[in-house]
Amino acid sequence: MIAPSGSIASSNPEFRWRSATGASTYLFRVLKENGQSAYATKRQASAFGCASGNACSYRLDQLAAGRYSWQVRPFNGDRRQEWSDALAFNVAASGSGTSTNSGGTSGAGADKADIPVVQGAPIYPSIFKPPQPLANLRIEQLQPKGIQSFNGPGNQDLLLVAPNQVVDEIFEVRVEGFRGIYLIGGTFNVKPQGWLTTPNGKKVYGMAKVFQFKLHANPVSRPFVYVSKLKILSNQVSFGDIFQIGGSAGTNAMRNWMDFYAWKIKADAPVGWGGYYGGSFSKNVSHSDFVIKTGAVRNVYVGNTDVAGGYQHFFTVPGWTTGRTAYRGPEGIAETHYWSTVSRIKVNSAIGSVAEPTVFFMAIGSGEVAQGQYATHYFHEGNNAGAGNYIVPLPGKGSILTHVHPENGNYAPTERANYLEWNQTSFPGGNRFVVGRVYHGGKLNPPTVVRDSEIGFRNRVTNRQELLTEINGGYRN
Repeated sequence: MIAPSGSIASSNPEFRWRSATGASTYLFRVLKENGQSAYATKRQASAFGCASGNACSYRLDQLAAGRYSWQVRPFNGDRRQEWSDALAFNVAASGSGTSTNSGGTSGAGADKADIPVVQGAPIYPSIFKPPQPLANLRIEQLQPKGIQSFNGPGNQDLLLVAPNQVVDEIFEVRVEGFRGIYLIGGTFNVKPQGWLTTPNGKKVYGMAKVFQFKLHANPVSRPFVYVSKLKILSNQVSFGDIFQIGGSAGTNAMRNWMDFYAWKIKADAPVGWGGYYGGSFSKNVSHSDFVIKTGAVRNVYVGNTDVAGGYQHFFTVPGWTTGRTAYRGPEGIAETHYWSTVSRIKVNSAIGSVAEPTVFFMAIGSGEVAQGQYATHYFHEGNNAGAGNYIVPLPGKGSILTHVHPENGNYAPTERANYLEWNQTSFPGGNRFVVGRVYHGGKLNPPTVVRDSEIGFRNRVTNRQELLTEINGGYRN
């Protein structure tokens, strides 16, 4: 880091730093004194004028008077390096200047007034790129009926190919092992596998789960699951999970904890309820989740999804198989990211399903947050970071506070007129719990985040070349 630092007169300073060996891109950010983001951008090294051993530079548009700090983070391909040490500087009230960089904008004026920048969030692309497959790629054609199991070594990836039709029979997929799993394209409307008695004495039918992914404990590199372009219906079932995800590594091998990617999915998931009143399934099967962490999970990335559900949509607390221990690795704490998501509340009062389903179940409670057992959740919006994230309650409901968890305590959100926002100070170790806001989809019309033409079995990826095409370009809007 070279300059600026200390007091400066110019409100559009030039930022200069030494190039890092092997860096192909840089994430550049300016933070306000309170730690919130004033500006951030990720660009190719050449866009910053970097050359090996020489200084990089970037000039920002006008900054308001005040105290700031700035940092850069080099990337070597997809591998990110550590943040540089931060340099603090102060823009004097009399400072002025003229922009000479058409690409730079200040955080305050970068977005429409009704779609603010998510303050303090790391800058990721709004449409993420899944990892490249290993040379050792196993391809399995799923059958349209039956319970199917697959097991593989940690030096192999698995491409699951959905049937070329609507899956409307008894159907379940269980995968254990592998470095990575891909499932791209498919339509699922499964039949029930058993029954439960509901709180009001009704006998209803459902399943335990549709997909169960448990990654290898010792993979050759960071394990992951990538699912996209799926259409999921629940016309034939009243309860059950859609995705149960988790790695097999223990808390002593967090480098092997998995990442989960979900993109362009439209789901009408089942409802659910607490308590057990008998049936062919055991207790807790009525706890219907769209995504639930059951094992060792590091980061979660969700984009362009539209999910209706009646128990819990995203249960992203640390998995029970790791003793609810949160990921803490060399690069920091676990992260959960959302771009352009719409979550719709669903209730079936006829069978006694929960009246207040939870969309974002982010921690067991505020007490667990105080103990550091959580991931930082980022709700992205603005610029290239998507259209925002929405909870659509039942018609006429004025509050969406009851659809997030924790909803009370020191780390609960504050409900404004049209959105929820979270406290941005006093977090364990300085790691924020939630960054960004979630909008009330009954007061503000949610955008279309995924189209029917983009999902379903007609968008299946069936071979290695199609997978590479998807990864190297097809994942973009």
